[in-house]
Amino acid sequence: MDNSPQFTHPTRNHPFPVQFSINFLDPLGMLNEKHRPFTKHWRVALEQKVKQADSEHWPGALPRFESFVKKDGLSTLKKLTEKGANANFILLLFVQYMWVDDNKIPAHESDSPDKKGWEQMLDAIQITKRATAYFPTKFTDLVLNELSLRETSIRELFLTTKDFRKSKKRPPNDKVNRTIFTIYEHLKYKTGGPQWAHLLELLRAADAVSSPAGAASPDRRVKSHIRSFERDHPEEADFIKERLAKEDFPPWFIQNRFSSELNPSQPTPGK
Repeated sequence: MDNSPQFTHPTRNHPFPVQFSINFLDPLGMLNEKHRPFTKHWRVALEQKVKQADSEHWPGALPRFESFVKKDGLSTLKKLTEKGANANFILLLFVQYMWVDDNKIPAHESDSPDKKGWEQMLDAIQITKRATAYFPTKFTDLVLNELSLRETSIRELFLTTKDFRKSKKRPPNDKVNRTIFTIYEHLKYKTGGPQWAHLLELLRAADAVSSPAGAASPDRRVKSHIRSFERDHPEEADFIKERLAKEDFPPWFIQNRFSSELNPSQPTPGK
């Protein structure tokens, strides 16, 4: 039996690829009222959940988490948490998305299994349209029209975006850029600013950026990822700014509002 978290496919009001949104349906629900960020109990629970995530659905998370710890990533994250950020929200993006092996969640969406699935669906629609036209009934025009609408919707939503163009010599790392953009917007909302220096330290520890210390100003080094994501994913960028970065999750995106569960000191938005 497949025990993987369940998800829905992208729509205009749900712009994210399933590999991103799926992890919010099975969050790092590792804490209760006793486990507040950076306490001893929290640290133990976190390590247990990372091991569980690595062994079950998100391979690659554990060695990258261990590297993050060795590079003092948790210390930097604690500094951001003291300014108002949600440590669990940020770790969720790393553990169940960015740190996952590329063969499970591709770095480039042109390699995404979702793309193949949508292409197969278009092939199925074409076959259905031919069969419908070959055996006409009084409903043929209605059915063909509906199928054409579905076909157009799939192409517009998921197959004609810049992400899948094979002509790019160096396609952007969608997985890394999406993570950076989300954390950047989260920090702006929660702490009153992007906290450039701490953000760059955090991203270095997480292996999201590779520049050595002092190689470039923090904002310049991170902004290239932010601009790339906004350019290639405008609908996602808008949704992240308006909802996701604020931990304001609509019903279709998450089954339980995990932000207050994981970080009881921060109330759930809208309550």
